Amino acid sequence: MNKLLTIVLALTLITSAYGLDQKNNVTNNLNKVDFTSPKLELETFSNNKNNSTQDLLKGTPLLRFERFYFMHYSRSNPIDWDPSTNALGIAINERQFLPNAFDGSKLYMLRTTNNGDSWDSVHVYRNPDIGPFYPSLAFSNVTKSSNIEDLSYVMYAPQTTKKVNGTWGNGQGGTFSIYDKSIGETPEPINKVSPDNGFPPDNQDWGNLLLNTNEVTNTVYGYGTLDPRTANDQFGYYGYWGFNFESQEVIDNIPQEWWANKFRDPGSKTSSWNGQMVIAYDDQGTLFAGVNNRHFENAEPRLLGISKSTDGGDNWSAFELMPELTLNSILDNHPGYTSVGVMNPYAGNAMFSTGTGKVSFIAEIIIGGENLPSLAFLAELQYDNGLFSVKEIAELESSGPSVTLEHSSTRDDTTAWAIRYQPSTYGNNIQIAKTADGEKLLLMYIDAVKGKTIPLNPPVQVYMDVRDQLTNELVEEQQMLDTILQYDIFSIVYDFNTGKWGEPVNITDDETVETLFNIPNVIPDVKNVPILTYETTETSYRLNKFNFPEPIKDMLIDWGTILNYASIDATKTQTKSSVDRTLDFNVELGNVSPNPAINTNNVEISFSVEKLSNVSLSLFDNMGNKVSTILNNVMLEADNKTKNVDISNLSSGTYYYQLTVNGVAFTKKMVVVK
Repeated sequence: MNKLLTIVLALTLITSAYGLDQKNNVTNNLNKVDFTSPKLELETFSNNKNNSTQDLLKGTPLLRFERFYFMHYSRSNPIDWDPSTNALGIAINERQFLPNAFDGSKLYMLRTTNNGDSWDSVHVYRNPDIGPFYPSLAFSNVTKSSNIEDLSYVMYAPQTTKKVNGTWGNGQGGTFSIYDKSIGETPEPINKVSPDNGFPPDNQDWGNLLLNTNEVTNTVYGYGTLDPRTANDQFGYYGYWGFNFESQEVIDNIPQEWWANKFRDPGSKTSSWNGQMVIAYDDQGTLFAGVNNRHFENAEPRLLGISKSTDGGDNWSAFELMPELTLNSILDNHPGYTSVGVMNPYAGNAMFSTGTGKVSFIAEIIIGGENLPSLAFLAELQYDNGLFSVKEIAELESSGPSVTLEHSSTRDDTTAWAIRYQPSTYGNNIQIAKTADGEKLLLMYIDAVKGKTIPLNPPVQVYMDVRDQLTNELVEEQQMLDTILQYDIFSIVYDFNTGKWGEPVNITDDETVETLFNIPNVIPDVKNVPILTYETTETSYRLNKFNFPEPIKDMLIDWGTILNYASIDATKTQTKSSVDRTLDFNVELGNVSPNPAINTNNVEISFSVEKLSNVSLSLFDNMGNKVSTILNNVMLEADNKTKNVDISNLSSGTYYYQLTVNGVAFTKKMVVVK
């Protein structure tokens, strides 16, 4: 018998799932909420449009928000696109403040119908006693109308509720906000702590959900891992939620076929060995739920299981399991390799339909053999009306990037700063999107670039988990990092007509570490892909004070973040350096004062921007070497600015100060005389 292995990345927080069995008429079962702000806000969002975003992954900065470390333990799909209206929507949650007090969050949607040239802000939900976070969004256009007002949607967000003393408690379910013109002028929020049906022996609450739209049945459905309510309740249940925009019925349950006891002994209360669920639908509207789990207590290997529903999610079949021999067949093409297992079982996968009764599950597989290096690759685990098979797609260099965050030892210490370095819980961040014409599927993921590293100057001391050689347990130690791997975003195109995968393309190919992106479930074309990326910006003086190198700052996941939108050609590497970039608003770089700077240690540089912008300001010597960074990717409101710049370390000579706004550079000369 082959020795079987599973690589497990530890998660410190729980993600979420779904299941359901109930049908309710939504018009009779909505929990009405009185809005403290206007019920519908349609405002022009003041952002900076870059006319060349088609060739730039970074694209247009939409807004700045505080990204907390637990975002990297939360699964959501905040972006969707509708072919009939050309509407692109982005689900946003924004923290609200009263004087000196956090006052919950509001949900809204940034929406564009002209490929990002202009945006509307659409109010979705606001309750000062509830804090929703990390929302998902899915459109439904039953009549295929080109009128934006006919476009229905569901936005879901897990939530925390305010306690009596004004503090915020633990997560308590989520809010489903449903907009349909036939129901009313505003989205109707349904606050749900837990599914209404299923009733397993352990208490389970809604947590993070991914949303998708079943175009055959005109149903928006959600799925994910549920959150156990207490420490005595079992982790590992899945739940399903669905809303049919034709019948206006809600389906909401925890299917018994998905209960945690299908995968482990009911006594394993603290076990967290269940992977993420994914759900796809075929051309008949049949739903397929896929999990890559241990289907018996501590069983090896993880095997793909498929559960089906032919009635819109009311009832589900027991999981059909891929035979172990089928998974082992992947070794036939690798002589000498004897072990096979699943890499990143908790990081999330993807699944799509290839025909009636057929789905393909994208998995990360790793194989090993005595005295042989481990090999990892993306694999297509195929299900065809009860038959299973395996196909390799592309090799992987890694299990995904690492991220950095402030170590808890210095969180409340303003005189210190320590960095924790840990694997991203998104792993390779696998995402798929189908083209509007149904001809192609785009697979995108993050991976290390073979043979490429990024030097850290200066080297950085970090906290990280290492394996203790005596106990084989993970323990936290301090280590010095002087290089890190380069991680880029890759894409592969699948052709539905031929059933074949193309070759991987490195989309970014630059000296940065990509950690997260989002694409919608449906895209215009593989050469026109809406994408969201997340760019860390400095919000603490300690980041500057302790002189961390740029790659470490880029990998931070618990500080200010800029949300960038772009439309890219995913079949080629983005040509960042060769693009002629322009702005559609005024920017003025003023004169430095004094100039020449004679026997002085300080000068003032003035500039102005007409719109909210991503701004950097730097000094260069006469040879083009950067000698000082004054502002680094800071989001600034429209205004006139003056920066006092320390030049005490500059010798006599000619220098250049450069203002970069949304990637467009403006440069002037400065003379220093000492």
